[in-house]
Amino acid sequence: MEPAFLNYINRLQTIVHLEPWEVDLIAKNIFFKSVKKNTILKQEGSTIKELYFVVSGCVRVYNVKKDNQESTRSISFENTYCWAINFLNNLPIHEYIEALADSELLVFTKEKFYHLVDTSPNFRKVYMISLENIALIYASRVEGLLSLDAYERYQKLLSNSPDIVLSISNKIVASYLGITEQSLSRIKARR
Repeated sequence: MEPAFLNYINRLQTIVHLEPWEVDLIAKNIFFKSVKKNTILKQEGSTIKELYFVVSGCVRVYNVKKDNQESTRSISFENTYCWAINFLNNLPIHEYIEALADSELLVFTKEKFYHLVDTSPNFRKVYMISLENIALIYASRVEGLLSLDAYERYQKLLSNSPDIVLSISNKIVASYLGITEQSLSRIKARR
């Protein structure tokens, strides 16, 4: 088995115990993909039929506003899932998915992912736990965007996710925080 797959299984095993037949089932329903930095995995208007697990590297989900400004919804580093919201409803996406670094991904097609959820009780548990975690992350993010000023959002990001601030360009960090790149530069100068 691929080391990336074994690492993924080991990660799942820290959450639930997978039976050997479930490990085999997952192996048959997932594939490995290597992508270069700046690769656009999905474009706005396409239908999303994949869910990605980032083995290494970094992937972001963003949209482009009418004034050509980017707004980053999520940034996924090693050992996290990356998906467009429309993965759940089969509608064309209004986002782009881009590799910010050379990345190794485990990929589930929608059909195979739901086959795993329907067939493997323990994989279903991991899915439910993952959904709960994503809901908490997004609720915290929305709360921060609504209740914190730009400086406070930056400080929160720096303390909770320093990898984003330290390894991603200012342009993308600013788009994640919902501020301009110039505002981010002023905030960093204040520190």
